[in-house]
Amino acid sequence: MAYSTQWDDYRKRRKIFFLIFLSYLPGIYILGVPLERYLSSEIPLIVIATAWIIAFVVAGWHMNAWRCPSCQETFFRRRWVHNQFARRCVHCGLEKWADKR
Repeated sequence: MAYSTQWDDYRKRRKIFFLIFLSYLPGIYILGVPLERYLSSEIPLIVIATAWIIAFVVAGWHMNAWRCPSCQETFFRRRWVHNQFARRCVHCGLEKWADKR
């Protein structure tokens, strides 16, 4: 059984995570700073920054909750062990990006 569909899902989750991460400072500068100046208040900046941080945390959790295509357990987490840089599933040892077992 080929795992390409599952790996595509992981790639999508990873892209969303990094897009949110990399767009934080530009987003704050483009959205928050002008609103802060226009409204003469720091509240819009705080709201936008908080929303972005929440989105970052949710996207990170969603990426880390991705399940191994082989064993259907979380690929990067095991009870007390968490390794976001794992090259193999922490449960079954499936290599990252493997097309089939």
